[in-house]
Amino acid sequence: MASIDSVIDTIRTAIPTYSGFSTKAEILNPYSLEDNPDSFLTDSWGLLIGSGTRSAKDELLINYEATTIRNVSVILCRAVYDVRGVGKQVNEQSKTLLADCAIVRDNFLGSNRFGLLKSGEEITYVGDSGINFLGGNEAKFIYTQIDFTFEIIEQLT
Repeated sequence: MASIDSVIDTIRTAIPTYSGFSTKAEILNPYSLEDNPDSFLTDSWGLLIGSGTRSAKDELLINYEATTIRNVSVILCRAVYDVRGVGKQVNEQSKTLLADCAIVRDNFLGSNRFGLLKSGEEITYVGDSGINFLGGNEAKFIYTQIDFTFEIIEQLT
Protein backbone atom coordinates (compact mmCIF):
# COMPACT_ATOMS: atom_id res chain seq x y z
CA MET A 1 0.00 0.00 0.00
CA ALA A 2 1.21 3.42 -0.93
CA SER A 3 0.52 6.51 1.12
CA ILE A 4 -0.06 9.82 -0.63
CA ASP A 5 3.09 11.29 0.93
CA SER A 6 5.23 8.41 -0.38
CA VAL A 7 3.62 8.79 -3.83
CA ILE A 8 4.44 12.52 -3.85
CA ASP A 9 8.04 11.89 -2.75
CA THR A 10 8.49 9.14 -5.34
CA ILE A 11 7.12 11.29 -8.17
CA ARG A 12 9.31 14.26 -7.19
CA THR A 13 12.35 11.98 -7.31
CA ALA A 14 11.33 9.98 -10.37
CA ILE A 15 10.41 12.81 -12.77
CA PRO A 16 13.95 14.22 -12.98
CA THR A 17 15.51 10.73 -12.87
CA TYR A 18 13.42 8.63 -15.24
CA SER A 19 12.04 11.33 -17.53
CA GLY A 20 15.45 12.78 -18.32
CA PHE A 21 14.40 16.10 -16.81
CA SER A 22 17.42 16.48 -14.53
CA THR A 23 18.18 19.90 -16.04
CA LYS A 24 14.61 21.16 -15.59
CA ALA A 25 13.73 23.19 -12.50
CA GLU A 26 10.91 22.10 -10.22
CA ILE A 27 8.30 24.88 -10.16
CA LEU A 28 8.09 26.42 -6.69
CA ASN A 29 4.33 26.96 -6.80
CA PRO A 30 2.67 24.88 -9.53
CA TYR A 31 -0.79 25.82 -8.17
CA SER A 32 -0.33 29.43 -9.28
CA LEU A 33 2.20 29.64 -12.12
CA GLU A 34 2.12 33.43 -12.37
CA ASP A 35 3.41 33.70 -8.78
CA ASN A 36 6.74 32.04 -9.68
CA PRO A 37 9.97 33.79 -10.63
CA ASP A 38 10.60 33.57 -14.37
CA SER A 39 13.75 31.51 -13.75
CA PHE A 40 11.59 28.67 -12.38
CA LEU A 41 9.37 28.62 -15.47
CA THR A 42 11.97 28.69 -18.26
CA ASP A 43 12.25 24.90 -18.62
CA SER A 44 10.45 23.33 -15.71
CA TRP A 45 7.94 20.91 -14.25
CA GLY A 46 5.64 20.90 -11.24
CA LEU A 47 3.36 18.52 -9.40
CA LEU A 48 -0.28 19.29 -8.56
CA ILE A 49 -2.16 17.17 -6.05
CA GLY A 50 -5.89 17.47 -6.55
CA SER A 51 -9.04 16.24 -4.93
CA GLY A 52 -9.67 12.67 -3.89
CA THR A 53 -12.82 10.56 -3.76
CA ARG A 54 -13.57 7.17 -2.22
CA SER A 55 -13.17 4.23 -4.56
CA ALA A 56 -15.73 1.45 -4.98
CA LYS A 57 -12.89 -0.88 -3.92
CA ASP A 58 -12.78 0.78 -0.49
CA GLU A 59 -12.69 -1.81 2.34
CA LEU A 60 -12.82 0.38 5.41
CA LEU A 61 -14.73 -2.11 7.56
CA ILE A 62 -13.23 -5.35 6.26
CA ASN A 63 -9.48 -4.71 5.94
CA TYR A 64 -9.25 -1.24 7.51
CA GLU A 65 -8.05 0.14 4.19
CA ALA A 66 -9.13 3.41 2.64
CA THR A 67 -8.98 3.47 -1.15
CA THR A 68 -8.84 6.94 -2.66
CA ILE A 69 -8.97 7.97 -6.29
CA ARG A 70 -6.84 11.13 -6.32
CA ASN A 71 -6.34 13.62 -9.16
CA VAL A 72 -2.64 14.20 -9.80
CA SER A 73 -1.27 16.49 -12.51
CA VAL A 74 2.15 17.36 -13.85
CA ILE A 75 2.73 20.87 -15.23
CA LEU A 76 5.43 21.35 -17.89
CA CYS A 77 6.54 24.87 -18.78
CA ARG A 78 8.94 26.41 -21.30
CA ALA A 79 9.97 29.96 -22.12
CA VAL A 80 9.23 31.04 -25.67
CA TYR A 81 10.63 34.58 -25.74
CA ASP A 82 11.70 37.43 -23.50
CA VAL A 83 10.82 41.13 -23.48
CA ARG A 84 13.53 41.82 -26.07
CA GLY A 85 11.85 39.38 -28.47
CA VAL A 86 14.72 36.92 -28.17
CA GLY A 87 13.54 33.34 -28.15
CA LYS A 88 12.27 30.44 -30.13
CA GLN A 89 9.33 30.05 -32.45
CA VAL A 90 6.24 29.12 -30.40
CA ASN A 91 5.28 26.07 -32.49
CA GLU A 92 8.81 24.66 -32.20
CA GLN A 93 8.66 25.07 -28.42
CA SER A 94 5.17 23.54 -28.45
CA LYS A 95 6.49 20.44 -30.21
CA THR A 96 9.20 20.08 -27.58
CA LEU A 97 6.70 20.59 -24.76
CA LEU A 98 4.33 17.96 -26.18
CA ALA A 99 7.24 15.51 -26.60
CA ASP A 100 8.05 16.05 -22.91
CA CYS A 101 4.36 15.47 -22.15
CA ALA A 102 4.51 12.08 -23.88
CA ILE A 103 7.60 11.14 -21.85
CA VAL A 104 5.82 11.92 -18.58
CA ARG A 105 2.68 10.04 -19.69
CA ASP A 106 4.63 6.98 -20.74
CA ASN A 107 6.67 6.96 -17.53
CA PHE A 108 3.58 7.22 -15.35
CA LEU A 109 1.72 4.50 -17.23
CA GLY A 110 4.79 2.25 -17.03
CA SER A 111 4.52 2.72 -13.26
CA ASN A 112 6.70 -0.29 -12.53
CA ARG A 113 9.61 1.95 -13.61
CA PHE A 114 8.80 4.29 -10.76
CA GLY A 115 8.02 1.53 -8.27
CA LEU A 116 5.23 3.89 -7.34
CA LEU A 117 2.18 1.80 -6.60
CA LYS A 118 1.52 -1.51 -4.93
CA SER A 119 -0.69 -4.42 -5.98
CA GLY A 120 -4.29 -3.36 -6.62
CA GLU A 121 -3.40 0.31 -7.10
CA GLU A 122 -3.71 2.01 -10.49
CA ILE A 123 -2.71 5.06 -12.50
CA THR A 124 -5.03 6.26 -15.27
CA TYR A 125 -4.08 8.84 -17.89
CA VAL A 126 -6.92 11.38 -18.20
CA GLY A 127 -5.46 13.73 -20.84
CA ASP A 128 -3.65 17.04 -21.16
CA SER A 129 -4.65 20.68 -21.35
CA GLY A 130 -3.00 21.36 -24.70
CA ILE A 131 -0.71 24.37 -25.07
CA ASN A 132 -1.46 27.35 -22.83
CA PHE A 133 0.18 30.76 -22.78
CA LEU A 134 1.50 32.57 -19.70
CA GLY A 135 3.01 36.03 -19.43
CA GLY A 136 5.82 36.44 -16.91
CA ASN A 137 7.70 39.49 -15.71
CA GLU A 138 10.38 39.46 -18.38
CA ALA A 139 9.48 36.50 -20.57
CA LYS A 140 6.53 34.68 -22.12
CA PHE A 141 5.92 31.00 -21.49
CA ILE A 142 3.89 28.09 -22.74
CA TYR A 143 2.75 25.28 -20.48
CA THR A 144 0.64 22.15 -20.44
CA GLN A 145 -0.99 20.19 -17.66
CA ILE A 146 -0.98 16.39 -17.84
CA ASP A 147 -3.77 14.83 -15.79
CA PHE A 148 -3.87 11.42 -14.13
CA THR A 149 -5.93 9.67 -11.49
CA PHE A 150 -4.16 7.57 -8.90
CA GLU A 151 -6.08 4.86 -7.07
CA ILE A 152 -4.22 4.53 -3.79
CA ILE A 153 -4.88 2.11 -0.91
CA GLU A 154 -3.91 3.34 2.54
CA GLN A 155 -3.96 1.30 5.72
CA LEU A 156 -5.94 2.92 8.52
CA THR A 157 -4.14 3.31 11.83
